Amino acid sequence: MQGNMSPQFGHVTGGQLNLIATSGSNQWHGGVYDYLNNRKLNAVEPALGSTGRDRRYDQNRYGAKAGGPVIKNSVFAFADFEYIPLRFDNLLVGPVLAPTDVGFARAATH
Repeated sequence: MQGNMSPQFGHVTGGQLNLIATSGSNQWHGGVYDYLNNRKLNAVEPALGSTGRDRRYDQNRYGAKAGGPVIKNSVFAFADFEYIPLRFDNLLVGPVLAPTDVGFARAATH
């Protein structure tokens, strides 16, 4: 454990680990999953007004897993696949402009 916050808060400065432990067996097993984050499920941001809901930020996390014995009671295999598409509109962030040496020189004279 690293960082200066208790891990129960989730977002720590040192790192974060999510662990899902399951027991093994001598039978093949598996599963599929989907995590959904969609702009239509989110609340409206008051500062953006009615256009805030139109800002696209959609993410799905699709996955599948399978595991089982290769040699009974001694060698096991496990495979996991995950696909995370992210779609978003980048309308709120414009180009970042920084002053050049000429701009600093002009600012120093005024």
